Amino acid sequence: MANESKEITELDFGQLLDHTCMAYELLRGTINNTVTLSFTEFAGVDADRRSSFAQRSFAKDFLSSANILYRLCSRTENRRALSRFLEEADLDAIVAATKELNEIRNVHVHSLEVDSWSKPTRKVEKFSLPGGVSMSFYVSELWLRVINKVPYFGEVNLEEVYKAIEPIRQKAGYMAVHIKRNRSTRNVP
Repeated sequence: MANESKEITELDFGQLLDHTCMAYELLRGTINNTVTLSFTEFAGVDADRRSSFAQRSFAKDFLSSANILYRLCSRTENRRALSRFLEEADLDAIVAATKELNEIRNVHVHSLEVDSWSKPTRKVEKFSLPGGVSMSFYVSELWLRVINKVPYFGEVNLEEVYKAIEPIRQKAGYMAVHIKRNRSTRNVP
């Protein structure tokens, strides 16, 4: 509809901030074993593959949501709407933290297309395995790698992106917006 408002609501943006951070927190929890996934119908390799798939799903959800944050905070018309409830420094922090994820998102979404303009950057890396075995693998932006319990897509450290977004979530996330609104309607300091 042509006359519909195109404003970005504080609650919707807060929900996106929360969703982005929660996707990372679930990913981190599966890496450091504070979140346990149960695959009761599968055992051994099948269960391990499903755990890896779940981690990758959380990582891709984080990637997708963080990229939406990037698009919202980097476009002039969106920034104007967001500046009603976010400080310019917070918008800049989100853009800086998520900018590198834009190309990785493009690789994830478009790289398999025949006429794709966004192909993965593949390189060979050697990994040491238990028992003194080492293997070489092709890695790219498509791979979720965990190095010292820190997740990466390509060369981008997802934990650093999360650490930049999370403080803004504390101020402007879904729950923070609700608490602020409840205080303002009850005149509570």
